Amino acid sequence: MKVTIRKNTFETNSSSVHTICIAKEPANNFQGSKIFFELGDFGWEFESVNRADYLYTAIMTSSKTDEYLDKLKAILDKNDIIYGFAKPKYYDDDHRWIENGGIDHSYELEEILEVIMNDEDMLLRFLFNNDSAVYTGNDNSEGYWRGEYIDNPYHNEDKFDYFVKGN
Repeated sequence: MKVTIRKNTFETNSSSVHTICIAKEPANNFQGSKIFFELGDFGWEFESVNRADYLYTAIMTSSKTDEYLDKLKAILDKNDIIYGFAKPKYYDDDHRWIENGGIDHSYELEEILEVIMNDEDMLLRFLFNNDSAVYTGNDNSEGYWRGEYIDNPYHNEDKFDYFVKGN
């Protein structure tokens, strides 16, 4: 957490911190599965959230929305996975979804999305291994900044690949 003293005022840049935990074990038996992607609102709350919804919301707020949607659809088609996407209601000038929701400071996910969307195995493990998770929260709790929040049941570096979205 950044601390700044300005005009004798104590301030911090406290914000949301999300841990994306991708199980290292391969996803099995997902051929022929069905998955629906909703748009969500992911911010400060301490909770485990729907992985598919988080991914879709991240893609829809990304600078590479069309590229990532095409990759996602191609991977799902290749694996005979039946899918659907919630239709966004509004777009900004860059054709990104902006209605009531999104991911707090979603620009912090650009590098993480680049890795996940360019690794088919990792993407499938993220979506279809039930041990994978996205845990949202904020940096107001001791130890959370690196995804080590004490209530995070997914902190086990032997079992998971970790990504942390800060800010």
